[in-house]
Amino acid sequence: SMHTSHFDIQNPNELDSTALLRGEGRGDWNAIKDLDLFCKRVYTYFEEKGFWCIVGSRVFTLAALLFSIVFSSSLVIFVDWSSLLLDCRTDVSCLDVRTFKSPFDGSPLWTSTVLLSTTVLVVCWIWLLLKYLHEIWESLEIKNFYNEKLQISESDIATFEWSEITSRLAVYQETHTICLTKTLNAHDIANRIMRRDNYLIALLNRSVIDLSIPLPGLKRYKLLTKTLEWNIRFALLEPMFDEKNKLKRDFINNVSGFKNRLFLLAIGNFILSPFILIGLLNYFFLRYAEQLRNRPESLTTRQYTSFALWKFREFNELPHVFEQRITRSFVHADMYIEQFPSLFLSMIARFISFVASSFVAVIIAISFLNEDILLHYKIPNNDDGKNLLWYLALFTIILSVMRSLIIDKRTQIYDRKELMELVVKQTHYCPEHWKGKYHTFEVFSIFGSMYRIKPLIFLEELISIFLTPLILYFSISKSADKIMEFIRNFTDEVEGVGDVCSFATFDLTHHGDTKYGAPTNCHESKQSRFGKLEMSYLSFKAQHPHVSVPGGNQLLLNISKTVHSPPSLHLHSQHPPQMQLPLSSVNLINTNIESNNNNNNN
Repeated sequence: SMHTSHFDIQNPNELDSTALLRGEGRGDWNAIKDLDLFCKRVYTYFEEKGFWCIVGSRVFTLAALLFSIVFSSSLVIFVDWSSLLLDCRTDVSCLDVRTFKSPFDGSPLWTSTVLLSTTVLVVCWIWLLLKYLHEIWESLEIKNFYNEKLQISESDIATFEWSEITSRLAVYQETHTICLTKTLNAHDIANRIMRRDNYLIALLNRSVIDLSIPLPGLKRYKLLTKTLEWNIRFALLEPMFDEKNKLKRDFINNVSGFKNRLFLLAIGNFILSPFILIGLLNYFFLRYAEQLRNRPESLTTRQYTSFALWKFREFNELPHVFEQRITRSFVHADMYIEQFPSLFLSMIARFISFVASSFVAVIIAISFLNEDILLHYKIPNNDDGKNLLWYLALFTIILSVMRSLIIDKRTQIYDRKELMELVVKQTHYCPEHWKGKYHTFEVFSIFGSMYRIKPLIFLEELISIFLTPLILYFSISKSADKIMEFIRNFTDEVEGVGDVCSFATFDLTHHGDTKYGAPTNCHESKQSRFGKLEMSYLSFKAQHPHVSVPGGNQLLLNISKTVHSPPSLHLHSQHPPQMQLPLSSVNLINTNIESNNNNNNN
């Protein structure tokens, strides 16, 4: 029989844990105990497009990580770098160079540090191996569920939309009772999958959690990297629910206990920071060395910071939907950034590019006349000099990077305001002080800090290794009382689902803001910021048209007045740019209006 799964069957006869997935058991006694985990597994299977894609992803990730550990450790432990770099000067001297050495030839401190770092990485790899084996085993169960219960084959999974998966789950629930207390629907499933993420989205939207850098002159900067996000999850989001998906009252009422966890995590991060730094540097070198050599200009491409992505994320917005939405903004975001060129920087880049291209042209011309010069002629012409091939690579990289900084006048023909409106249309993020200022350097600076070039984001990740202990102990700990109070005040119990963030219920009657189309104008302390609740519902409704909440139809009708108004009126209406909806939402509103008209006629 199969192993004991997390998908425990809750019934008086204590059926095998995978009875539901294998089709065994009787009648309605097929309810899954940990429905959150089940929904996450079903979604992961959909998102990663089937069992073999999941297996391939895990296997190649483990293989790449193992190669990185073995390769980098071997380079550090066994290669005699001092002899290789200092003694290899000529063809003759290089023949006598000792390439390899004993791992114990170096200083005891250095050897111990390297061996300890390698041991930590190996232990992490073994832990990841066990984790992935468990995930693959459970994915096999989900594969059987998809194939046998939902009638979706491995080859067809890539052609299905998530809304179709949730519809089939709802149909299956009608006859097999996956959930004992109520019917399954897309809204409840999303709340289960994003139970914890919704709280993080709300905490950031309401600026409850303090992520400022607690250093003089840097307090106005907020930082949220992958390292810090993991710590927030470990300290707050993961332990806040019990087995029944209820908030642990002894957890949310114990602020001092939360602060103690933050303190212990700060100490742990401080102790592990050297190992994390080595791992990240190793990853960056192996990942981007080839890219730096062959396509250095690609390093100037931009992406959103982790802080920006969590600011843009909407309630109950699943990862694949969010990724599609944000991806659609890249083109216009790049075009918007290009409308604010630095003329002085461009002039410098153009001059350096001219100098570098001149050297490249001369070296290439010399190589046509005598290719041996590339390898044997050195500048300066002594044992410490570099050959022309080295200079050719250097000037080529400089040339590529400088050319990417030169202003292309063909990209300077677009209206800044219109471009930012197109960006906002996808990001759904527009603070009040941005309105009417899209063309200004103020908005460009703020947006540019959220949409940075990749090396800066990586540098931010490196710096955060040392800043995370400070932010955990000083900034987040300082806001611990507000965090716990927010969780208590903004949690609703949903029958059959458990405790969820109240914003994620799309409760427009208790959290609505008429400025963004809601039918009820609640107190500011109960509203989301920048219309996130209203836009979250509209986006979710576009994905799942059958979902309905109190006040939802009125919201659609209110927004339709903006959507169907003339363009000039639309752009200057009282509704902020978030209300400029994607086509799917506009079609949904049109369908809703037609349905209401038909009902009125009848």
